[in-house]
Amino acid sequence: MLLQKNINEVEPLEQECVLSCNENYQRLGQIRKNCTCTGDQCKLTPEVPSACESVSGIEMEKKMLEKINMGKRGTPGCFPLKLEHGATSCNLDHQKRSLCEHKCDNGFTLVGSSSHKCTCKRNGCTWRPFPFDTVGDSAAPLCKPAESVNFCPGLTHEQIPEGVTASCGENDKYEKGTRCKISCADPGQGFGGKVFDKTRFGSCACPNPSQCDWTMDLTQSCEDINECDKGDVCGEHALCINRNGFD
Repeated sequence: MLLQKNINEVEPLEQECVLSCNENYQRLGQIRKNCTCTGDQCKLTPEVPSACESVSGIEMEKKMLEKINMGKRGTPGCFPLKLEHGATSCNLDHQKRSLCEHKCDNGFTLVGSSSHKCTCKRNGCTWRPFPFDTVGDSAAPLCKPAESVNFCPGLTHEQIPEGVTASCGENDKYEKGTRCKISCADPGQGFGGKVFDKTRFGSCACPNPSQCDWTMDLTQSCEDINECDKGDVCGEHALCINRNGFD
């Protein structure tokens, strides 16, 4: 880890190093790291960012500033989040417990969590999706061009089982929510050979804007329907012979 200027010292604590900053500088990111050495080569782990940042120009309560300058205790901040083609607004800048909201410019779609909170533990501070039960990445979200997200690609010939037709295999891409119909081309066939399962529907679903897929099952092919399974369709004394296709 390369320690930037304005860092006063790194105090060794057994196999642990603790980042300490000059007066009026706050610690960001991971402040505690393990020092491991092989011969005369040593490195700090984990390899995540650490830095000292001037508090000049940052709105900060007097008690927080005193805490920073007295004993260098506490970990008041996360690294600022940067959002290209968008903007991030935070209620406490990027200090501890700060809650940030993300919005993209017109023509761009947010990929990732729409809000993050700066949470701190003994080893340092990091961003977490908020609310905390939200599934998302702890890193800053991205703003991607709207036309590059929220769509499913059209099904290829290789994806469509033999003997099946699909309404979503004609175009290059389909918007989120588009319905797709798959059917057995032969009216005498059904999925898995079932007489009441000749047509299925699915849709383009997107758990997040950059991860979209079709919801229907494309693993099962069309098979001949055994008409003789319907029961005594030919009469009590007749012999039922099943033939391929619709008969």
